[in-house]
Amino acid sequence: MSIDEMMEEAAQLQAKGDARAAIGVLLEVIEKQPTDPLVHEMVAKSYDRIGQEANAVPHYEQALEHGLDGDDRLHAYIGLGSSQRALGRYADAAATLDRCLEEFPDSYAAQTFRAMAKYNEGDAKGAFEYLLDLHARTCGDDDVRLYRGPLQLYAEDIEAVYE
Repeated sequence: MSIDEMMEEAAQLQAKGDARAAIGVLLEVIEKQPTDPLVHEMVAKSYDRIGQEANAVPHYEQALEHGLDGDDRLHAYIGLGSSQRALGRYADAAATLDRCLEEFPDSYAAQTFRAMAKYNEGDAKGAFEYLLDLHARTCGDDDVRLYRGPLQLYAEDIEAVYE
């Protein structure tokens, strides 16, 4: 079976909800093309779908190392950071998401996951302030937009008292 046929088979298995079988096929593709970043990303996402974050992490890392780019790179960073966070590797998750935000500073999803990592690192105040600022900047609700300035001020220090 050719690589293209194997990739098609893996896609069909994914579409049927059989991530485990898709992983088996994709791992065979990796044996033939060990530096293909897209295949590594597909394997990582498949492992995530079945709750095997520990198996997903090295494939996200390989995908990024082998030159994944564009939106795929953004999503691999987020997947890696999310998996690391779910595994209790909070410092790793924070570092991954910081690297992601260096490359993709406008990613609201990455900013949200970074706030979660802040919380897990024990910085609940910082996480809340981060999310409050994100919400104030991105929410389309008219009432929230009306209070954007004050909300962003509070996001700088939620515990500040003004006289």
